[in-house]
Amino acid sequence: MLCLRYGKVVGTTDWATFTYVADVIPLQVVFDQEDGQAARRNVYGVGANYGGLKMSFLRRYRVKPFAGISGGLIVYSRPVPLEGRKLNLTYSLDAGLDIFTGKRRALTVGYKFYHVSNAFTAKTNVGTNDNMISLGFSFFR
Repeated sequence: MLCLRYGKVVGTTDWATFTYVADVIPLQVVFDQEDGQAARRNVYGVGANYGGLKMSFLRRYRVKPFAGISGGLIVYSRPVPLEGRKLNLTYSLDAGLDIFTGKRRALTVGYKFYHVSNAFTAKTNVGTNDNMISLGFSFFR
């Protein structure tokens, strides 16, 4: 999955920063999905996670742990799963570290649990649960 994230700080305390986050997903690939003909093909998707909250800890340190949650939609080139829908709902839980390399730049390393489901809008609602390692680079104003 390729993802671009926007964040806006919505609150701070002595111990944490709360950030609204929204993701644009220009490319997601489901590798080797069966297509009903006993063949396996890749399925491609685009989407957005438009509702999310990230909580960062240790505000005054160079290495800041974080935890977050977000949700949105993804549209695939074919139904996922085969008896499912092209349009699916998503949610994710993530945790990791923002490692500041400068005053306005940070490297992000994290873990993401990513769930995709059609929310019982199709005959079959077999969701997928993915465990991902994420890498990112952030620019701040």
